[in-house]
Amino acid sequence: MAELPMWNVHTLEGKKEVMVIHGIAVYGSSWVLIDDVVYNFLDFKINKNQEDYTLKGTVYEEGGIELINIFINYNQRYIILGK
Repeated sequence: MAELPMWNVHTLEGKKEVMVIHGIAVYGSSWVLIDDVVYNFLDFKINKNQEDYTLKGTVYEEGGIELINIFINYNQRYIILGK
């Protein structure tokens, strides 16, 4: 089995390289696992064309209520999490 690629995650605390697993569903629960923390999507939009493949939305940490903005660039493997 191949190793999962590492992603760059940018937060208010800085930048780090982590493993990321996505669970995107049309109906039901959509989530992303970043550095062993599950973030559930409240809403999101995906943009995919010849140059871009990005996701922009709002998540909350599993068990929490604080909303966090998220931006994911799938082509360049980076994520921005912010308030």
